[in-house]
Amino acid sequence: MRAIKNHPFMTVGVIAVMTAVAVVLFLRIGSHQPEPDDVVLAQVGDRAITVGDFRMNYEFGYPHLKRGADGVARKRAYLDAMVGELLLANDGFSRGLADAPRVHVNDQRVLDELLIEELIRVEVVERTTVSDQEVRDAVNRSKARFKLRYWGEPTQLRAMGVRMAMLRDGYMRVADSLREMHADIPTDPSMFESDYLNAFDVDPVVLDAVKDLGAGDISMPVPMNSGFYVFQVVDVRREGIMEHEYASKFESVKKVLLNTKYDEGIARYVEGFMTPQNVVTRGEPFWKLCDAVVAWKASGDHQTMMLREAIAVHAARPAYAALRTVLDQPLVTYKGGQRTVRQFLDVFWPSLRDIDTVTTARTRHLLSEQVGLTMRDQLLAAEARRRGMDRAPAVAHERLKWLEKTVYEEVRDEAAAMALLLVALTGVFL
Repeated sequence: MRAIKNHPFMTVGVIAVMTAVAVVLFLRIGSHQPEPDDVVLAQVGDRAITVGDFRMNYEFGYPHLKRGADGVARKRAYLDAMVGELLLANDGFSRGLADAPRVHVNDQRVLDELLIEELIRVEVVERTTVSDQEVRDAVNRSKARFKLRYWGEPTQLRAMGVRMAMLRDGYMRVADSLREMHADIPTDPSMFESDYLNAFDVDPVVLDAVKDLGAGDISMPVPMNSGFYVFQVVDVRREGIMEHEYASKFESVKKVLLNTKYDEGIARYVEGFMTPQNVVTRGEPFWKLCDAVVAWKASGDHQTMMLREAIAVHAARPAYAALRTVLDQPLVTYKGGQRTVRQFLDVFWPSLRDIDTVTTARTRHLLSEQVGLTMRDQLLAAEARRRGMDRAPAVAHERLKWLEKTVYEEVRDEAAAMALLLVALTGVFL
């Protein structure tokens, strides 16, 4: 009972603070004047909730926390919940829960993600611009609509051969003959034909291949979806555009163009960064890692513990035992360094959605991709640390917010466990 009496939500002082803070929040939220992101809405101990924190939380927050008859009431209820969460987090910090193993692991994961975001912001986002003329050109392109036919082949050589045959004999004649030769390909030509599309409906690589083509023209092979596709422009429809349409579409089109440039810039930067790293995955440890991941999923261990924990708790299981024999061998090597299996397991969080419960070529391929992505993120985060980005104010601020959330969850789970224990004890004494 002592723990409950000392719980922050059970003290009169905390209830009074919550009420006072809620009034301040409500007054600010009810104002029609927009507030800058750094304005403090509430101070809880030495920690604060700013306008920016609230906006981000509220946008992605749980609907059940947004209770009320109108927008102001819903925002007030949500901010009350944020204050309560921060109060519990403060209690957790005061009791040293920030040093709990689960909190520490999550903090390191969050820091790595924030470092990568900061690196991308500096190297790509801040260097990416869209001119007014680019926006006007894009608005013009959006008024052109075109209909496409397409045909895919597994290799560039075969796709080029199909294109040459289509140029010589006609697109439909060649496509029909190919469909007749392969029983597994649908015979309905409409299955290989698009609706009318504009520039924003089409993958940028496809648009680049067809944008200068006229009706009836056939594109060069386009690499996509692990194959190569040729496109024929069936029809092009162009509409005029009024001057006022440029103004009405300007911001939305600029955002689309910026996002496209961001994606392309990130891909270029990451490829340019990773290629010199010469990342190599070692065979024997990788095969044993695959078998252990499959056993981890098939046994259900993944629902209660991480892989590194499972191989320690259930050390006698064959796949786990085999992985333990290579824990100190390098799983991945790269320019100037390596990661042993043991080190790698500390940061490896595989997605198991598409992993089979038996080791197959498909499973090995999926895990190989995940190992590569894990190493990419680790090396990018290390580069950001090398450049001192872990000291950037934005990184420190976001890291603290995530740490507060994790400590709050630790306090919440501890309280829930205590409540279950009390229920059990009550049943025993009754």
